[in-house]
This record gives sequence, structure tokens and C-alpha cells, in this order.
Amino acid sequence: MPVHRPGRAPGFAYLGFYTYLVTCCTYARRKYFACQGTASNALSQIRRAAAAWHFAVIAYCLMPDHLHLVVGGMHPDADFRRFVSSFKQRSGFGHAQTTDTRLWQVGYHDRVLRRDESILEAVAYVLDNPVRAGIVQRSEDYPWSGSDCYTMRELLTEVARNRRIGTTRRRW
Repeated sequence: MPVHRPGRAPGFAYLGFYTYLVTCCTYARRKYFACQGTASNALSQIRRAAAAWHFAVIAYCLMPDHLHLVVGGMHPDADFRRFVSSFKQRSGFGHAQTTDTRLWQVGYHDRVLRRDESILEAVAYVLDNPVRAGIVQRSEDYPWSGSDCYTMRELLTEVARNRRIGTTRRRW
């Protein structure tokens, strides 16, 4: 039976100064990121790939069986597909070397944020994930979420401000 891979947007190059919301699931939705070593390795590889492919990690959350990222291209050559492929390949290789099991499902889900969409809505979605899942009561209490660009306090303050002001922008 063929494996279904989520498709990319036809005709879109995935290069340059765009912001993306991406979700990657672990193989068979196994709770690999409940292991601190696996989560730490994956986050390290995300950061390494972000530096190599010119991305800012605006927000991240490694849930037990999947991860969410909001990343922004910081250079005309920022290549989103290579960024995702790179961190999945490197973290998957490291995981397989120590456990002899696959880490990732094939493919990933991405959303290119349009210029009229709020990045803060995407950030809120990512940071609220462990709260919605009932793992923690407050986003700031989850150890595997944050940002490489802002402190958690800065992000949560801006998210709260955005919610108070309200937005009519479309949600996913």
C-alpha cells in the first residue's frame, strides 16, 4: 500500500523571506519526545538546520508524539524544504543509531503564513499545544516549548496583547 505524503503548495518555491507553521509527527505517533534525550537531540538538529538554511526559530513545541514550529526565512536563499529535510534526517539518524527505530513519519504538514495573517496566532497555537493536550496548565510550564528569538515571557505577553486587541484574521 503506498504511503501518503502531504503535498506542498503547487507552484510555490518555498524560498526566501516567508514564515511557516510546520507540524512533524513521530513514526506511528510514538511518544519519542517524552524522552529528554530524544527531544534534546531533535531540538539541537532543528537549531543546526535553521542556522544552515537561514531560518529563525520563532516558536517551537515538542509534544510527546509530534512537534510544531513557527520559522521565518531570514535570507533570499532560505530553503524551507531543505531545512525540514535536514533536521528530520539528522535527528532521525541519531535516533536510529541509539534505538534502532524510526523517529519520523514520512512527510510533514506546513502552512505558509500570508502577509495578512498574524504570526502571533501561529505562535499562540504552538505554545498552547501542551495546555490543550492537558499536559500543563500554563504554556510557560512546558519544558519543550519556547523560541530562539524571544523569551517565553516576551512571546506570551505579545500573544496575550493580541488576544485582548482581538483579531479578525482567519484561523486555521
